[in-house]
Amino acid sequence: MKKSKKIIISTLIVLALTVIGGGVYVADVFLGFRAPEIKKISDSNITNTEDVFLTAHRGFSGIAPENTLAAFEKAAEYNFFAAECDVHLTKDSKLAVLHDASLWRTCGIDLYIEEINLEDAKIYFLEKSEERIPELKEVLEMVGGQVPLIIELKVEEGNHRALVDAVME
Repeated sequence: MKKSKKIIISTLIVLALTVIGGGVYVADVFLGFRAPEIKKISDSNITNTEDVFLTAHRGFSGIAPENTLAAFEKAAEYNFFAAECDVHLTKDSKLAVLHDASLWRTCGIDLYIEEINLEDAKIYFLEKSEERIPELKEVLEMVGGQVPLIIELKVEEGNHRALVDAVME
């Protein structure tokens, strides 16, 4: 995605969150940003609703493959205000953390996450790394409350009720 499209998308997200959050401004860190451009955020500079709060989009995907345990570990290490992740329901009703329904872009495999079991999905590497598709509970355990998670539910083919029920368990 071109940087200009990222800026437009980021602006739309910031505007939406500003309206929803009652004045809290959120700057999302997208794939195009890299570690040297991000300074560690200290608690001292996040004091009230007039500050800008940085969220780690798909974990800190600027320095680790998106939606991986490594990306969420980095989000916690860099003290982001929050980390966003995407969740799909697998064929065996497990919660897979992955942005796209298709594994093509991130794994190079022509499969859909909803059509396979989580165990089968875990054999594929993400973005040519050693990282694999995590389950939501793994992300929650790894983050351990160090950074709040914004969980985006990825509904596919009418599975919204089952997805919501699985997340609420």
